[in-house]
Amino acid sequence: MADIQQEIIKQFDPIETEIIRILNSILSETKHQGLEWEMGRLTNRIKNDLVCLAHKLDYLVSCSGVDGKATQGEWLYDMVWWKNDGDYMSKIILVLESEWTPTFPLDEDFYKLMVARSDHHVWIFEAKTEALVCEAISTCIDHLSHFKGLPPGDRFLFAGVSWNPREFFFDLYVYP
Repeated sequence: MADIQQEIIKQFDPIETEIIRILNSILSETKHQGLEWEMGRLTNRIKNDLVCLAHKLDYLVSCSGVDGKATQGEWLYDMVWWKNDGDYMSKIILVLESEWTPTFPLDEDFYKLMVARSDHHVWIFEAKTEALVCEAISTCIDHLSHFKGLPPGDRFLFAGVSWNPREFFFDLYVYP
């Protein structure tokens, strides 16, 4: 999987690369502190760090549980980044869904990402093994490849964390 991971990394754009860096950093820090299994704490840290990234990139963001850091509370998705043109929403940059206890091999929350009109779609989930992470990603990509409702170029970043080893595995699908 490591060789595949390195090949995939070359395809990630700057937003995806930064999200991957943040997720790996958070998991590393929580492992060091012995907190990598505290999903509430992990979720809050991921949300906080990704909201900060959105603001750093000059995007507005909706997300719950980030202590006033988001532009507004959660709506439609666990997290949304967007740009305004004056008083009007002009573009959705990113939508994110996460599920720590997903239904395998495909969780229904993933369908929310499939219908989202956004440049970036991020799916964060957990599985018992690296093989199950890969199976879930493969199933999601299979569903995307049969879906006719997306414009070419929409990007799907998959971030699956396995129980053993306790680490993230990433994949990317760009809608043809």
